[in-house]
Amino acid sequence: MGVPTSATYELVRVAVREAARTAWSDLRSAHPGEAFYYFGLATTAQSHRPAPTALSHAGLARTVAGYRQQGIELLPDELRWSELESPFAFFGDAHFHDVQRLFDGLGDPFERSAAVNGRLREAMVAALAELEGEGVFGVGAQRDGVVVNVTVPGDGDAGLELASARRLNPPSALERYEEDRAR
Repeated sequence: MGVPTSATYELVRVAVREAARTAWSDLRSAHPGEAFYYFGLATTAQSHRPAPTALSHAGLARTVAGYRQQGIELLPDELRWSELESPFAFFGDAHFHDVQRLFDGLGDPFERSAAVNGRLREAMVAALAELEGEGVFGVGAQRDGVVVNVTVPGDGDAGLELASARRLNPPSALERYEEDRAR
């Protein structure tokens, strides 16, 4: 695999944007009673193909209750931003087939350079930024209730995740997120 061109990253950005748009729309249509407070794309340090994930207040309560049924005492604050613990983790993942094809064409993620992986992550953030600019995640008070981000669950760089969150969200949407991430 040669060095990806700017056109390759543009194709990735567009494919991620459209897959994320459809995943978010389908999620809200399938669960109209849920109050979603997070939508994101989860990836890895090697910038594997992103997977959609979302969090809702009721979903958080169900997740905490599920752990308690197993005898594990967790507080909601401990899982509030655990996107892969959510009942909505990977909801809409089927819409990412074109994205998967593009990422597969870039070779083994463990053999790609840090620069390529950084540009792939930037394409993911740019895709969500476009959707944010279109008002896909809401406007006004509705938008203030949803945090949008690209994360690397488990081994992500907290500074990088906060930087992308600040780029993708109005400051009023980030108050709780930033406070919780600072702990």
